[in-house]
Parts: sequence; C-alpha cells; structure tokens
Amino acid sequence: MPLVDIIKEKVATRGKIVKIEIGDYTKAFRNPEQAMKKSKDPERIKTKKFAIFTVELEDGTLFEESHGVPKGVEYKEGKWVVVDKLNAIRSMKQANNWFVWYNSKYKKDPEVGDTVDIIINEQGFARIDVGKPF
Repeated sequence: MPLVDIIKEKVATRGKIVKIEIGDYTKAFRNPEQAMKKSKDPERIKTKKFAIFTVELEDGTLFEESHGVPKGVEYKEGKWVVVDKLNAIRSMKQANNWFVWYNSKYKKDPEVGDTVDIIINEQGFARIDVGKPF
C-alpha cells in the first residue's frame, strides 16, 4: 500500500474496552495545571466526572481516553444508570455528546468487553471511533 493511501484509512485497528473507571479532571488529565486549564473553574474540577476508558489494541498495546459523564448519569457495578432523569435528558441532547455518538454507532452503552474500532485522530492519537469528530 502506498504511504499516501494510509492517510485515507479511517479504521486503524480494533480494540477491546478492558476497564472503565470514573474520575475527576485531575484523574482524566493527570496534570493539575492541564486539569485547571481544561476546567476553567476551580469548583468544576471537584464536581465534573469523567469516564476513563482503558482500551487494549489487537497488538496488546493499552491506551486510555476519557469523556465527560453526562449529568444525571452514574456508572455503578459495571452499568450506566440514570439517577436524575431531567439532567440526563438535558445532557444527552447536547449535540457533542460522546455517549450518544457511541450508542448510535455500537447500538449500546459502552461496557467492559466491547470490541470497538480504533481510529487515529489529527494529532496522531488512537481514539475509539464513534463516527463523529472529537
């Protein structure tokens, strides 16, 4: 395959979600300065929750990616649970909601054991393909 054709490839490989954990800005970004910059509000650092997905690629390589947990939703005992219906509806109706994109592509909520397509984004990072830009 010519090198130029590699750029046109969308799905780089497949992977499996091997772990989902919930954390805050500092856990998701691992750098307190970067966490503060992303949050733009010191109080939000304490309240905003992130789902941190660990994905194992076909070659055994692991990578992590994180996404904001929709308001009104919690991850309990391996399942996504609506705990505040009104806030969940508001949050899930936002146009840039990663969880909605995931559900549209894979027809289910993200769970440990899911096999997913992996793409390489514009910055060269592996990401779970949800069919939308991120």
